[in-house]
Amino acid sequence: MELSESSRLTTGEASVSQLTIEQPSEVGETLSNVEKAAWLVEEAMVGKFDPEGIEKQTPLRRNLYVRFENMQYPERAICVFLLMLVSFTEIPGWCLANRKGLFVWQNGHRICEAPGHAYLSGTDYFPVGLTILVEIACVAYLAFLAVLETEFEPKVGLKLKFRIGFVGTYAIDLAWFTLAILFGASPWFRVAPYCRVGLLCVSIDAVYTSMRACVLLVPAFLNVLGLFVLAVVFFGWLAAITFDDYRYENHSGVMVNEGFETFSDAMYTTFGLATTATWPDATLPAYTARRFFGIFFFLFAMVTVFLFLNLLLAVVYNEYSAFVKHRYKEIYSNRAKGLAAAFKLLATPTGGGGGGAAKVVTRESFAALVEETNKVERVPTVTPGTLGWFFSVMDDDSSGTISAQEFYDVCDILQYSFKRVATRTYAELYHPEIAAHPWYHFIAHHVHETRLVQKSVMGVLVFNVFLVLVQSYQDLANTESHMDEMIWGTVEFFFSIFYFAALAAQLLVTPFDEFWLSPTNRFDLTVTVLLFVVALYWICPWTNVSTQILHYFTIVRLLRLVNFLVNLDNFKLIGTCIVNIVPASLGVVGVVFASASLWNSFAVQCFGGLIYDGNPDLEDTDYLDAHFDILNFNDFSMGFGPLLAMIVAGGPFDEFNQALDRVAGFKGAGVVYFTSWFVVGVLIMVNVFSAFVIDAFLSQYDDDAVLNEDEDLASLDQSFAGEGFRIVASRSKTTDDIYKDMFEDDLKEAQEEEVLLED
Repeated sequence: MELSESSRLTTGEASVSQLTIEQPSEVGETLSNVEKAAWLVEEAMVGKFDPEGIEKQTPLRRNLYVRFENMQYPERAICVFLLMLVSFTEIPGWCLANRKGLFVWQNGHRICEAPGHAYLSGTDYFPVGLTILVEIACVAYLAFLAVLETEFEPKVGLKLKFRIGFVGTYAIDLAWFTLAILFGASPWFRVAPYCRVGLLCVSIDAVYTSMRACVLLVPAFLNVLGLFVLAVVFFGWLAAITFDDYRYENHSGVMVNEGFETFSDAMYTTFGLATTATWPDATLPAYTARRFFGIFFFLFAMVTVFLFLNLLLAVVYNEYSAFVKHRYKEIYSNRAKGLAAAFKLLATPTGGGGGGAAKVVTRESFAALVEETNKVERVPTVTPGTLGWFFSVMDDDSSGTISAQEFYDVCDILQYSFKRVATRTYAELYHPEIAAHPWYHFIAHHVHETRLVQKSVMGVLVFNVFLVLVQSYQDLANTESHMDEMIWGTVEFFFSIFYFAALAAQLLVTPFDEFWLSPTNRFDLTVTVLLFVVALYWICPWTNVSTQILHYFTIVRLLRLVNFLVNLDNFKLIGTCIVNIVPASLGVVGVVFASASLWNSFAVQCFGGLIYDGNPDLEDTDYLDAHFDILNFNDFSMGFGPLLAMIVAGGPFDEFNQALDRVAGFKGAGVVYFTSWFVVGVLIMVNVFSAFVIDAFLSQYDDDAVLNEDEDLASLDQSFAGEGFRIVASRSKTTDDIYKDMFEDDLKEAQEEEVLLED
C-alpha cells in the first residue's frame, strides 16, 4: 500500500511526544530508546499502540514481557490444538460406563456397545486417564498465560476476559469430571467441549476477528431473517388453505395435499422448500394433480429462494466486510503511529547536524533494533548474516540510511526470508571442461532459451495421459491380460527413463539451488527419481513388482500436468489467486469449524448411542430406508457428517429431523436442532466464508498485484551475495496481506484523514 510519509508518520507526532527520547540518566530504571522502539515495532506488527504503557516499563518488565511472548507463541496454539484433539479422541460420554480402567486402551466398538450395531468413526479412543492428563497440562498452562497477560495488557479487554472465563470454567469442569471418574461415576455431560471451542476462537487472532464479525452482524441479519420467516409463514398459510380441499390421491397414488394437511405441516413443508433441501420432492404431489399449482411454487421460490436467501447473503457480506474494514483501519492506523514513534526514538539528524536536518535511521541503529526484536519469537528473526540484506531492501534510495518513509515498511520487510543461492552449475564450478563442451551449450540452449526440453516433457506427458486412460479402460472393462500388463509395464518403464533423462538434462545446465527454489521442481524431482527407482527395481529379473504399483506412480507423476495448466495465461492468474487465498482463509474456516463443533458437541452428548441397528424407535423411518444411519452423532468425528450434509444440500433433511424426533422422544427435537444449525451454520457462517472468498478473490484478481514482482525487493543489493551467487527473497501471503489488499483504498483514506486531524 503506497502512502506518502506525511500520511504514514505524522499520525504518530502527537503521541510520540509522550515517550522519552533522551537516553535514560540512570541505567536500569527506564528502558533505552532501542528497547522502547523495539517494543513499539513488536506491537505495531499486531496493530497495537500504547506509548503511555511502554513509557512506564522498566528493563526488568521488558525481560518479563519477552519471556511471556516467547511462552505463548506458539505454545498457546499448541495447547488449544491438543484440547481440540481431545474432542476427537476422548471416549464419548455415553460409552464411559464401559471403560475398564483409567489407562486401559480399548477398541471403540467394545467400549461403545449399543443394543445393535452402531456406526462409529473407527477411532481407538484414548484412555480417559490420558485425556484427563492432557487436559490438566493444557488448561494449567493456558491459565498461567492468562495471569501473565493481565500484567502486560494496558486494560483487560474483551478477548482476555473471554480467555479467563473459558479457562476458569474449563478448570472447574475438569476438576468435577476428574473426581467423578476417580469415584467410578460416568458423567455423560461436560462443559469442556464448549470451552475448547471458545478457547479456539479467542486464541487464534484470525478466528477471533471473524467470530466477532459474525456476532456483530447478527442484528442486521435478524432484520432480513424476520422478513424471510414472514414470507415462509405467509406462503405456508396460503398453501394450507389452498390445498385443504384437495384430499384425494393424484395419478401417482399420493395424496394431493401431502405435506400441507394442517397449518403446522404446511409451515414445515414450506420451510423445507425455502431451504431447497426438499425441492422438488415436496411439490410433486400437488403439481402432479394440477399443473397450475406450479405458479404458486414458482412465486414461492422467487420470493424465498431467489430474493430472501440472496438478500441474507448480501447482508452478511456487507456487515462482515464493514466490520473487518473497520478493524483493519484501526490496526494500520495504530501501526502507523507505532512506527512513527519508533522512528523518532531511533533517528538522528543527517550528518550529525541539528536544527532542520532530516532525520534518518543508521545501519547501526537498525542493527540494534533487530537485535532487540530478535528476542521475541513472534517477530521474524534477522540473523547477522542477513542484516545487510534486510537493510538494503528498506533502503530504497541506496543512501546508506533509512528515511522516515522507508522505515514504515519495516513490519512488512521483517516478514521476508532471504536465501543465498548459487548461479553457476556444478559443471561450471568443478568441471569446466564439461561446461565448455559444445553438447553442454546445446543442452543449455534448449533448456533455457528454446525450452525444447520442457516442451518435450509436456508433450510426452499428454501422450502418457492418453495411454493411462486407455489402460484404465482396459482395466475397468476387465479385458486386460497378463501379456497386456507386461506391455504396459514396459511402456511405463520407458516413460520413467525419458522423464529421468529430461530431469538430468535440466539439472546439468541449471544450478541446483535455482532449480530447488520452485515447489513444482521439488515435486517433479522427487516423483521422477522415485518413479525411476521403482522402474529399475521392476525391470530386475529377481524382483517382483506389480505393474499396478508402477501405474500408480505414473498417475502421481501426471499431476505435473496440473502445474502446466496453472502456468497457462488463461489459468495462471486464477491459480495464483487461489494459492494466495487458501492459507489466508484461516479465520473464516475457523469460525465454520468452531460453530460446527458446538452443535456437534451438543448432539453427541444428547443423541450419542441412540442411533443403531434394531432401535425400535427408528423402525419404518425414511432415515433407515435411505441408509442414513451412517450419518449420526455417536462420536465427535461422526457428528460432522450430518452437519456437512446440510451445508452442501442447503437445508435440513426430513430424514434427519424424523430420526432425532424418534430417538429424543418428543416431536420437534430434530426441527429445533437442525433449523438452528441451518440459521447459524449455513445462513451466517457459510455466507461469511462466501463473503471472504468474494472480497479476497476480487482484491487479488489484478495482474499487477498478483503476478508482478514485489516492488519492495527492487532495492535489494545483490553485492552482498558474492561472486557466483544471488540473493532471493520470499514471503507467503498472510491473512493480513489479503485484507490489506481488500481494503487498500479505505485504509489509505483513513490514514490521510488522521493526518488532516493531526495537522
